[in-house]
Amino acid sequence: MTDVVVNGVPVKSLGYVGDLTWSHTWPGGCAEASWSMAGLAKSVASATLKRGARVKVVVGGFPVWQGVLDQPGAAMEDFAARGLSREAERYLAVDGSGAATFSPDTAITTAVGNGLPWIYDGGTAPAGVPNDSPEYLSQLLDVSATAASQRWGVGADGRFFSAADPTAPSLHAIPGVGVMGQADDEYATHLFGRYVSAMSGTPPVPSAWAVATVSDDTAAALYGRSDQFVDLTPRGLLTSAQAGSIIAGMLAQGRARVGFTERLELADYQLLRNGSPAALPFVKAGEMVRVHGAISPGQSATGSNFMDFIIGETSYTAGSRSITLAPVGLAPRTLSDVLAVTAVAESVA
Repeated sequence: MTDVVVNGVPVKSLGYVGDLTWSHTWPGGCAEASWSMAGLAKSVASATLKRGARVKVVVGGFPVWQGVLDQPGAAMEDFAARGLSREAERYLAVDGSGAATFSPDTAITTAVGNGLPWIYDGGTAPAGVPNDSPEYLSQLLDVSATAASQRWGVGADGRFFSAADPTAPSLHAIPGVGVMGQADDEYATHLFGRYVSAMSGTPPVPSAWAVATVSDDTAAALYGRSDQFVDLTPRGLLTSAQAGSIIAGMLAQGRARVGFTERLELADYQLLRNGSPAALPFVKAGEMVRVHGAISPGQSATGSNFMDFIIGETSYTAGSRSITLAPVGLAPRTLSDVLAVTAVAESVA
C-alpha cells in the first residue's frame, strides 16, 4: 500500500489520490514528487496542503521519499513537492555568529538550528573547500563533496548523507532490455584546473595563478586522450592540494567514462535484486546496475559481456510495474537536461 502523508495526515483521508510519481537523483537523494487529487474538502485541505508542509511517500509502512510541499494551485487539484536536499539552496553557509564558513559540518549544524528540516549526525560531512565570498549551503556541499570524490544528498529518512559511488552492482538487468546510446560530450582524461595561488594588497586581490592537473592514463589508453579546462578562480585563494582534490574528484565521478544518451525503462521482471524481481518503489539513484549482454565501451579490450552504470535518476509512478532509470553521465539531449547540467557545473565551480 502506497500513501502520501503531509504533516502527519494521510492525504487519501482528504480525497481521491492519483498519478503519484516520485524521483530520486544521485547526488541529491529525494528529488521530486507529484500527485493529483479530486473530491477535496477545500476547507480542511487548505489547512493541511500548504506550502512548506512536510511530505512523505510511504510504501508498506516504509518511507521511500521525503520532501517539502510547493505552493498548491488555486484549484487544489495538482500538487508537487521538492526533496529535502533542495532546502540547502535557501540557507547560507554560515556559522553560529552569522559569519560565512567553508566548513560543511558547521554550516549544516547552523542551518539545522535555524530550521533546515534535516537530520544530521554531526561530523559526517566532507571537509570544506575555501571560498572568498559567501555562498549557499548547497554550493558549499557540492564542491566539498566533489573534492572528497563523494556525492551528497538527503534520503527518505530525512538524513544527510555523503558517499562515494558504488563499485559493485546491487541490481542486474536481464539481457535484451534495450540499447543505451553512448556519448563523449563530457568525456575527459586530463583535467587542468586554473586557480588563484596568491593574494596581495588591501583589500586582497588575486596576484598569482597556477594550474593543477590530474589524469586517468588507463582511460586514455582505452578510449583516447581528451583534455578539459576547469576554471576554479571564482573560489578565490586555494592551495595546490585543494585545487587538485576538486579536479581529481571530478575525474573520479565519471569524467573519464563514456556517457549515455538515453534513459532506460525496465519492467520489474527485467530488473533483479539478489536473483529476484526488484521491488521497484525501493530502487534508488546511486545504485549500480549491471546490464547483462550489453555492449560496453572498450569491451574488446576488457573482454566483458556486460555494461555497468550508476543510476543518476529514477522516476516511478505508484502501482506501475516499470521504472525509468537515467544513468550518471547522461548526455544532455533535452532543454531540461541542459539546464540541470549547467546548474551543477556552476555550483561546483
